[in-house]
Amino acid sequence: MDTLDYVEEQQSFLHQLRIDSARKHKRLPATGSCYYCREPLDKALFCDADCRDDYEKTQKAQQRNGRGGV
Repeated sequence: MDTLDYVEEQQSFLHQLRIDSARKHKRLPATGSCYYCREPLDKALFCDADCRDDYEKTQKAQQRNGRGGV
């Protein structure tokens, strides 16, 4: 096995790990409002990228502090 074969094998392995991780990640159901600011929405989960980013930061902080998260 040469270096390129090894790198390709590692890339494939890491790609599969990312796929498996994404499949295990819980998906949020649409609730009719933004998960961060509670603004009414039709099908979206967040109003905009700022709300999404702030929600993710809050969830990560809660997990670090042992409070779980959604």
